[in-house]
Amino acid sequence: MKLQRKFMLKRVPEYLTDIVPETIKYFFTNQDNNLIMFVENESLNVFGKTKANGKLKIISKEEFEKNKSVKIGRIVNFVRFNVPINDDNIAKVDIYTGEHSGLKTVSVKIEEQNYDKFIIPKWFGEEITFNAEYKKFNLSHANLKEIIK
Repeated sequence: MKLQRKFMLKRVPEYLTDIVPETIKYFFTNQDNNLIMFVENESLNVFGKTKANGKLKIISKEEFEKNKSVKIGRIVNFVRFNVPINDDNIAKVDIYTGEHSGLKTVSVKIEEQNYDKFIIPKWFGEEITFNAEYKKFNLSHANLKEIIK
């Protein structure tokens, strides 16, 4: 089983410009705090997903737009770069835009048995894995100024 660790991004890796980014938008709805996410990348792979009751369902762009009418909180926007950091791990570098502009995070999923052995790259910053303010739901309910008070 893989566990996620999340960090602030100390500095952007030099080779990030060689990676095709994904543009991601998400929000929650008032229907059981359902997460609705939409992803686009330069290859024109476009998909949306909804996660309710622990079940993932792929949705169309039209469904994504329709669900905005029942959203709670804000729409969170960011660009994601999937950065290989070793044979086993890919770092997800998220550069936020809009109301969260300036926020830069990096997360990595690590096999449970390697969780404490993971060597943190120098370009990772402070660990925020257990900081509730940076969870998806909380980001959708506060802008960056409210988060970093």
